[in-house]
Amino acid sequence: MQIDAQQPTSNDPREPEREISERIKQRRKELDLTVEMLAALTARYEYATDEGISVPTLYRYEKGERLPGARELRLLSGALNVSPNWLLLGHEWDNGQQQDAELGRALLALLGTAEARRTLSVGTFDRDAEHQAKTAEVKQGRR
Repeated sequence: MQIDAQQPTSNDPREPEREISERIKQRRKELDLTVEMLAALTARYEYATDEGISVPTLYRYEKGERLPGARELRLLSGALNVSPNWLLLGHEWDNGQQQDAELGRALLALLGTAEARRTLSVGTFDRDAEHQAKTAEVKQGRR
C-alpha cells in the first residue's frame, strides 16, 4: 500500500485508525467508485436517514484531515462492503466468523434450492447481494 507523503501515519500499533484514510481510498478504488459515487452510496442504507456522507467530508477522510465517527463508520462499512473492524484496524476482528460465513455459503451452494437461499441467510451472503445492487444503481446514475 502506497501512502501519500501528506498522509499522517504512525508505526504505533495503538493507533491503527491513522491509516483509515488509505483503507477508505483503497476500497473505493477497488469498487471502481468515484468519491461522488461513494457519497451517493452512503445515502442508500436505511440507517442513513436519506443523508449519507458529503463529498467534501469524504475527501477530508481520504486526505487524513478528519476521522469518521461511529455513524460514518456504519455508513462507510455498508457502502464499501467491509466491516467496521477492517476500516478501523486494517483486519477482521474474528477470522473464525469469516470462516463460518464461507462455510455457510458453501452449504447454501450444496443445497442449491431456492427455498434454502430464501430461508438460510449466513454471514455476508445477503449483504453482498444488497451491496452489489446498490453499487450498480449508483454507477448507473439512479437515485
